[in-house]
Amino acid sequence: MCYINTLVFQVLEPVIISRLAVCVIAIFSCFINAARAQTIKVVTEHLSPFQIVKNNGNLDGYSVDVISQLFALTQDTPQTQVLPWARAYKTALTEPNVLIYSLIRNREREDKFHWVGQLTTQRIYIWGLRSKFPQPFDSIEQAKEYRISTPQAYTTAAYLERNDFKHVYLTGQYEQNIGMLLKDRIDLIISSPVVLHELAKKKLIDSSQLVPLIEVTELESNVYVALSKGSDSALVSRYQKQFERLVTLPIFEQIKAKWQVD
Repeated sequence: MCYINTLVFQVLEPVIISRLAVCVIAIFSCFINAARAQTIKVVTEHLSPFQIVKNNGNLDGYSVDVISQLFALTQDTPQTQVLPWARAYKTALTEPNVLIYSLIRNREREDKFHWVGQLTTQRIYIWGLRSKFPQPFDSIEQAKEYRISTPQAYTTAAYLERNDFKHVYLTGQYEQNIGMLLKDRIDLIISSPVVLHELAKKKLIDSSQLVPLIEVTELESNVYVALSKGSDSALVSRYQKQFERLVTLPIFEQIKAKWQVD
């Protein structure tokens, strides 16, 4: 009987050792991941459909869903602050290890951030009220004759300044631009169709009231997730690699379809 038990143990011993080794490796990996996991400061703004602050204070939106999946892959914990864009942008410019979204990537910003991954592409138009502008503009120069508004610290604000627009009104967010337009305090706004579509869905304006007067082709741009310039290089590399992985997963296309974002 003892001989049989010894024989059985000798047969099973490699299997037992192998399984124990797998368990030890799994436990060790969990400890490594737990040690590596960090709390990451995240800054963004309210900008539907990318980031939406709901009535209960929770965040929703296309970019929010993507960022949630990104953090699921990195196993870090986001500490998110929803701020006026100028404050969010300044925070990401001046503090290390800060993740910011949704951020347009352009020449002026290229060396100011570590670019994690692309969220979408955006086309920009100058818009006016259909009742005031029955015909589209032939050139950007025509728009310079009118009062125009855009949120401060946006690439659109830099564009207007760079191209010598004289009657520029800077606001905190797009909702204010719509209000000023309807009250005849400005004549034009500059925005993407997707943002205006979301404002129309919130009943802030009837989309049929607006007409695109001219596309600002210079502002066609890619919208990104980025990390601040002073961020740890290992952190940057880890987030870039996990974003590359994310875009290959079915969930990424599902999120785009859910929010109707190209």
